[in-house]
Amino acid sequence: MKRIEQTLSALRDYISDARKSGKSRLPPERVLCKQLNIPRGTLRQAYATLEAEGKIWRHVGRGTFLGTRPPVTDDQLNILTQCTNPEEVMEVRIMIEPRIAGFAAHRASASDISAMREALDKSETAVNFETFEQWDSNLHQTIAKAARNTLLTALFDSINMIRWKTEWGNLKAANLTRERRTIYEGQHRELVDAISKRNVEHAENTMRMHLETVRNDLFGSTANRTA
Repeated sequence: MKRIEQTLSALRDYISDARKSGKSRLPPERVLCKQLNIPRGTLRQAYATLEAEGKIWRHVGRGTFLGTRPPVTDDQLNILTQCTNPEEVMEVRIMIEPRIAGFAAHRASASDISAMREALDKSETAVNFETFEQWDSNLHQTIAKAARNTLLTALFDSINMIRWKTEWGNLKAANLTRERRTIYEGQHRELVDAISKRNVEHAENTMRMHLETVRNDLFGSTANRTA
């Protein structure tokens, strides 16, 4: 642990000096390891912390850059939206969001959990679909933020933006019965309880169950869709 703290301190100083000199990226890992006299594994652990703090972002094959990851442009989102559909969006959410929930169970702060409970309360008292969806989305966004992983959060945000550029809203509005909403609310509460109790496995399983329930309500069960 002391080695990581020392590495983080050294990297923060390095980043500060790099910014002052107008640099936008860090040297290759092998070069930086040699300069700071640290093993690559330690450097990568420190990178994960700095990326979660928004001080750096990494692009596979291109290197490590200073600052936060730039957002996906509207043009890129529009291209992706034209190439996908709500069912594919759900498939990707089921792949990614359970792991996000697991990280949140491990890393969420007291204020994160408080924000999740507020979103729960607001969604349960919503009097119309639009308000319910607003707080439903807020809950998932708060969980993603609590995961403290910049890259995962960026992926989540991109998927979320694509989701609302598709026919998602109309599709869900047409399928959201009072009975289904009650089920979703119960799953949300169970999910937040798992996160607050630091139960990583239960948080992941509950998020997966919730998303699969939404998928089956929107598109039918797997058996029906493959028959």
